[in-house]
Amino acid sequence: MSAIAVRERDVLPLAFAVTVACHEGVLGALDAGPRRASELARELELDPRALGLLVDVLAAFDIVAAEGDTLCLGPVLTAVRRSMPRGLDGEQRFWSTLPRFLSAAQRVFSREEEAAGRPGLYAGIVPALAVMWQDAAIRLADGLAGHGPRVLDVGCGAGTWSLELAARRTDVRVTGVDFAPVLEAFEARARSLGLGSRVNALAGNAHEVSPPAGAFDVAILGNLLRLEPPPRAASLVTRAAACLAPGGQLVVVDALAHGGPRVERDRAVYALHLGMRSPDGAVHAPALVRQWLVDAGLRDPGWLDLGEGPGALAAIRAWSRR
Repeated sequence: MSAIAVRERDVLPLAFAVTVACHEGVLGALDAGPRRASELARELELDPRALGLLVDVLAAFDIVAAEGDTLCLGPVLTAVRRSMPRGLDGEQRFWSTLPRFLSAAQRVFSREEEAAGRPGLYAGIVPALAVMWQDAAIRLADGLAGHGPRVLDVGCGAGTWSLELAARRTDVRVTGVDFAPVLEAFEARARSLGLGSRVNALAGNAHEVSPPAGAFDVAILGNLLRLEPPPRAASLVTRAAACLAPGGQLVVVDALAHGGPRVERDRAVYALHLGMRSPDGAVHAPALVRQWLVDAGLRDPGWLDLGEGPGALAAIRAWSRR
């Protein structure tokens, strides 16, 4: 991403310039590919001179790039598109609901809509999330070196975290728990990685499905606790802990990274994003997650560094007692 610093006096002009470029369809059009400025002005019914001045501001901050009369997305948006599983157009439409959320705390989904729509929503985006978090998944696998072969992935999505473990060792088998539509993506990705014969799928709500107690060496709660209010999140930790064999390890992956301005910015942006779409979700404090692990009877909770990726991700691991 560009290292251009935004000075205090530029914040409001840049904010409004980006907002208008989104609202008027400028960035959405460029997301589809390079366009001539004159054609873009005509298509969007914009004043050519005004569009040119707007583009000059956006180009100065690497939001767009201009070469003669041809415009395209600049380095900033090109770099961050990998962290947009819905694509630029989907993110624009999502963030356009922010004024409504602020005016009356009206989320994109009601509590009922979010609960009913979660399986279908995540079935569509988990493959992209697996790509987005691949580097973090590799780092997690490095941190879990020496783990046992029986892996439980609760809220598995497309197997972002667990399939990386299976890909490294032929003795690892993964049991994924998620809604039936999401498990289709999990099994499809496992097959694409040549791991189809080493995964097992348990369909249903993570609060209701009961994997065998004491049967797993590793249990993973990846990006799941954030979707729940504290009591239900703590309950998921307790349920997962009960599935561990003696000496097994429970790993929580979530927006747990802390310290440093960039990470804190990531956490703040993600917390707003989550609040807009989830009536009950929350970015839980790392200290609270550690306490849930201890309350579940686990020992020695410690950090696993997942690097600087989207979503302020980090992991906390704790061990079952022998």
